[in-house]
Order: sequence, then C-alpha cells, then structure tokens
Amino acid sequence: MAKPETLPQYFLERTTNFPPAKVAVRQKELGIWREFTWQESYEQVKHFGLGLIQLGLQRGEHVCFIGDNDRYALWSYIGAMGVGGAMIGLYTDSRANEIEYVVSHGDVVFALAKDQEQCDKFLEIKERIPQVKRVIYWDERGLWNYDDPWLISFSEVQKLGRELAAQEPTRYETEVAVGRGSDLALLCYTSGTTGLPKGVMLSHANLMYSADAYLDVDPRYEGDNHLSFLPLGWIAEPVLGFAGHVAIGFVMNFPEEPETVRENMREISPESVIYNSRLWDGIVGTIQVRMQDATWLNRKLYQWFLPVGYKMADRKLVGQSVGVGLQMAYGLGDWLVFRPLRGQLGLAKVRSAYTGGAALSPDAMRYLHALGINLKQVYGSTEVTGGATIHRDKDIKFASVGIPAPGIEVAIAEDGEILLAGPTVMQGYYKNPEATAKDILEKGGKRWFRTGDAGHVDEDGHLIFLDRVKNIMTLSNGERFSPQFIEGRLKFNPLHFGCDEPRRRNPRFCLCPYRD
Repeated sequence: MAKPETLPQYFLERTTNFPPAKVAVRQKELGIWREFTWQESYEQVKHFGLGLIQLGLQRGEHVCFIGDNDRYALWSYIGAMGVGGAMIGLYTDSRANEIEYVVSHGDVVFALAKDQEQCDKFLEIKERIPQVKRVIYWDERGLWNYDDPWLISFSEVQKLGRELAAQEPTRYETEVAVGRGSDLALLCYTSGTTGLPKGVMLSHANLMYSADAYLDVDPRYEGDNHLSFLPLGWIAEPVLGFAGHVAIGFVMNFPEEPETVRENMREISPESVIYNSRLWDGIVGTIQVRMQDATWLNRKLYQWFLPVGYKMADRKLVGQSVGVGLQMAYGLGDWLVFRPLRGQLGLAKVRSAYTGGAALSPDAMRYLHALGINLKQVYGSTEVTGGATIHRDKDIKFASVGIPAPGIEVAIAEDGEILLAGPTVMQGYYKNPEATAKDILEKGGKRWFRTGDAGHVDEDGHLIFLDRVKNIMTLSNGERFSPQFIEGRLKFNPLHFGCDEPRRRNPRFCLCPYRD
C-alpha cells in the first residue's frame, strides 16, 4: 500500500489497522464522557463527506467552520477534506462583518455553524455571500422555529451521504485515494493586525510534515490523550490535534464547554499541552497564591522542596548528571508536593508542554521545570504551519526559542531578518500574489519565508529572537540592537548587577548583561 499523503488517507489507514472497538474520540456531555470508536468515527466522517458531494461540493472548493471544539469539528474537517474540500477555521467570537470578509475572500461554498448564535451571523449577511450554498448546523437548540431552507442540519447532510453510500459503497474511499499531498487542506487567515487578514494556503503535506516534526522531537503514542481546546482559526490545533490524531492515533478529547476546559483538563490529564505565555504566567501566579492560602504543613513542604526542585531543574536543563541523593529528595518532594500540584492543573501525566507567542519569563519557566513540567519554547508562524524551532530535552536556553525542527532551516539575512525554509513553508497567500512574492524568497533552489522578525543564531545553534525588524534600531557606529529585547532581559532579571546563588552555579541561566 502506498504511503498516505493526505490527512484523510492517514485517517483511513488508522481506521483499517486499529480494532473497530478502539476509542478514537471522547466528548463530555451533560457531565458524562461519551466515547466513539474509530469505526464510529469513520462512519460519521464518511457519511458527512458524501453528503457534501450530494449537496454539490466540488473538489478544490472551500468550506468554513465556526463553533466550539467538538467531535463535529473533527468529523467535518476530515469528511470535507476527504472529498477534496479545503477548510477555513473561524474564531467563535468573530462578528458578522469579519465572517463576511473571510467567506467572500475565501470563496466559501458551504459553511458549518454550530448553533443559533453562529447561524444568526450568517443569516445577517446572507444577501452579501450568495456563493454560500448551505449553512450546516448541529446544535438544534433555538433553531426549531427557523424555516429558512438555506439552513440544514448535520444529520440531514449525513442522511444524504448514506443514500450515496448505498448506491456507491466505496465512493468515499475512492475520493480519498484521489487526494495528493500537494492539495490545499487549509486556508488559515492571519490576524490582520496590520491590514486585512491574508489567507495562508497550507497543503496536506505541510500539515502532516509539521505534525511528524513535533512527534519526532516529542513522541506521542496511541494510548495518549489530547484535549482539543485551542481555537480552530489558529494553526496549532489542526497540526497538534487533528493531524497528530490521524498520524499516531491518540485519543481526541473535547471539553463540555469552553468554560469547563480546566476541569476537563484535570479529568483527562493529557500527555502534551500548548499554552501561550500569558496562560503559563497565570498558572504560576495561581499556584503561588494558592500556596499562600494552603495549610501550615503544605506551605512548609512547599518551602522545603521547592529549592530541591530548582536544583533538579538546573541540572536537567543543562544535561548534568543528577546524584542519588538529589534524586531521592526530589522523588519525595514530587510525591508530597509537585505531583499533587500538577494534578490540580491537569498536568499530572504531561511529558511535554509548550509555550508560544511572547517570551515567557525565565523565572517562570525555571519555576515550572522545578515543579516537573517539561516546558519548551516554540517559535514559528502560520506561514510555516506552526512551530519552526523548538527546545529539546536537556538543551533549553531561556533566552532562545530553541533549535530548528527536523527538516527546517533557519538563515539570517543581512539586515538581521529571520528566514525559514523547509517542507512546512506555505504555498502562498490566497488571491494575493503580491504579498506572496514579498514574503517568499526564492534562493538557492529553496523557498524561504521572510518572517519580518529579527534575530541571530548563537554558538549552540539556538535561535535568539530579538524583535520585529522594523523595531530594530541602529547606533552611530552601525551596530544594531533591539530595545525590546534588552528591556525584556532586564525585566526578567531583578538583580541587574549580580546573580543569585543558583545562577552563579549555572551561568547559563543568567541573562544579566553584566554577569562577566
């Protein structure tokens, strides 16, 4: 059998090779975790994809999705992609005019809108998006009195799919087999902070390579659990969630509501998680506040064992050996203090945790490592299908954003701009060849994405992110520097003119410019 190239091809391979009763998806509803097997998931995906064909979806056309992360999101993405559709994720809080722009610019022909709230947004702009043939919903609450034939339920679409399956039993498999890795899989719209959003075109090959790169750095396994809560308008969930699910076969778990994510996180306790730096800072603050309100004994245990956690983290982060005495002390502290804390955060089983976006305070990062959370910085963008660089175990520098992911190349232009090349670089911006030509540099037979960020690569191969190129300043002697980078480093180091004892023992952790 040929190696799978597309996300649906990987899905069918998992479905074929796994026992039919193996759990693929869980979703919490009315306080109960409902389970769906790979076979049940396959039936849902197949009939939805075939239903879209019955409604008139042509290969290469675009479908958008707006709604909370749930099983219908997964099934609709795989189902539509399997029959040649490309998906566009919209943020749930998008206003009607924002939806109108993406739907019109993205040439959307079918829309998936979870409930009454999201359907109302489409009905508001119905006359301005005539190319949209139908709006598909699956949460019927509040929609019982709606009689607009433009709206159709998810189950009705699947009913049409079952009719086609009865006539052509292998139609979905045939459609999936036609797909190629170069086919468009996602149109992911940028935030548009400096202008109108641009549609980043990502292929199936982009998605699956990015997922495999993460798996190569931090392996995940069939028995692992993934909690899907990151917005589908962002690239992280399609790569780390959907693509990882079909590549490895870990279980996809969906929270009951966005408001119950933390509670559901504790119940599922996933092996891998990604938050932005603000959330990690919030977690650090939450722990410290709770420990102040803890019982006298718990406070004392925390005070006794936190320095032990720091010692263990400091040694592990630089790859130093850990003595038996420290291992025993940390093991006791982990049992009494750190493990219960991680359990309260839903991180009891986490093997790898990631932070993206703005730089996380080195103090916060070191603190989380002391608690036994293997936190790593990632750097990238939608245009390179998510993360391009990532920290490795025993090779974490707080001032860096890691080293290139497998197969990714980093170069620094003459003006200090970070350039990225590799199999994850986007196909281009949809209907915007001028922006594509501006951001994609063809050089040496490779396609380099011009990030607009400034940085450099240090002697250990770590990428140091400084700032946006436009914010870099030049001194009278021609030397270039980033005020934000210097301010950030000083902000993270309260002792500007010296280092505390742990940092003296491990100069690598010192970011003070006067340390030498």
